Amino acid sequence: MLYKNNEEGKNMWYLNPKNLALIALLVVSVMASGLYLWQRNTVIKQKSEIGLLKVSNESLQGQIEDYKKNILAMKKAQKEQQQIANDTAQLLSDVNKMVESKCIGGKDEKSISDITYYFNSNGKLSSGSTEANGKAVSKADPSHISGWTTKQLVENYLVMIDYVLKLERSISCYESN
Repeated sequence: MLYKNNEEGKNMWYLNPKNLALIALLVVSVMASGLYLWQRNTVIKQKSEIGLLKVSNESLQGQIEDYKKNILAMKKAQKEQQQIANDTAQLLSDVNKMVESKCIGGKDEKSISDITYYFNSNGKLSSGSTEANGKAVSKADPSHISGWTTKQLVENYLVMIDYVLKLERSISCYESN
């Protein structure tokens, strides 16, 4: 009585086995299409995320390379700073041997010339002032010293040279990158 041609039978068309099979097939195809679209959307999202991660990774690799260059520059600067400190200490030991006076005398002129050469030669200790017999610095007039001893002047001069050389070396280490 499922197939009656009356008003009641027309309303029950979905009970027909063919119609049930078609409905089931339609539901399965809609679900399969939805699943396919969901998977496709997931794949597209993952591809875009992978692309963004690749760009981020390349950026981070660039930062790592910059850090490596900076580390090398810092190590180079540290070695040069240590060399300047060692050379300055060697010259300072000569300065400490100077006599506390307001006139340049004895080996003072040679020490001052060596320090001047050290500064002018960008931190090289092989002083040309020994060949020039201490002529790099002219004789000082005691009246213009204003109470400072020669040793104090030379110590301050050497400290200033030490700072300038360290700054120049640091800058050159980072400019070479």
